[in-house]
Amino acid sequence: MFGYIVMNKPEIKFKDFDLYRSFYCGLCRELKSKYGISGQISLTYDMTFVVILLSALYEPHTQKGSTRCIIHPVCKQPVRRNTVTEYAADMNVLLTYYKCRDDWEDEKKVTALGYSKVLQGKVKKLDQKYPSYDKVAANVIGKDGGNWFTNFTIDKGSNDGIEVDMNVIAGSGLVGIITDVGPNYAKVSAIINRKTFCKKIKCHK
Repeated sequence: MFGYIVMNKPEIKFKDFDLYRSFYCGLCRELKSKYGISGQISLTYDMTFVVILLSALYEPHTQKGSTRCIIHPVCKQPVRRNTVTEYAADMNVLLTYYKCRDDWEDEKKVTALGYSKVLQGKVKKLDQKYPSYDKVAANVIGKDGGNWFTNFTIDKGSNDGIEVDMNVIAGSGLVGIITDVGPNYAKVSAIINRKTFCKKIKCHK
């Protein structure tokens, strides 16, 4: 699930693309400054989307600037960074690690195993940084009939301490919220499910 979001560039306006790219570059720079090259290559569109979404919701102070990089060595690229960017960088590393572990356990991808070992030390430090986040590992046992995981079911429920409105971040990624809970299962609405998240935004206003 983590790593499935892509940008539909032909449909996006120029000004919106520039805004998106600035947050993307900001997350890239944050990953490099905090975790080096090994963390920077974990950069995903998923977490860029999360940065834009949370920045729009909470409107934190955002630093604007420009920078060059290996990909753009000549022309400086716009960069936006804020407290959400810092959090997203941490979560990007964590979720990339768990995805690599999943890929190794499910498909025996040696490259995924190797990269997970590279990130292992960083993940241990993040576990200490976020001690208040109790983690419950879960497996997806069902999904809707579409091509995207807009709604799916996991094999953990109220017996495991799962409650409605909890965030789903472990295992395969920062994917959504719990919308329904049974004793041994829970239903999740993914962050790409606009209908559910529009309702959640209204509840917080």
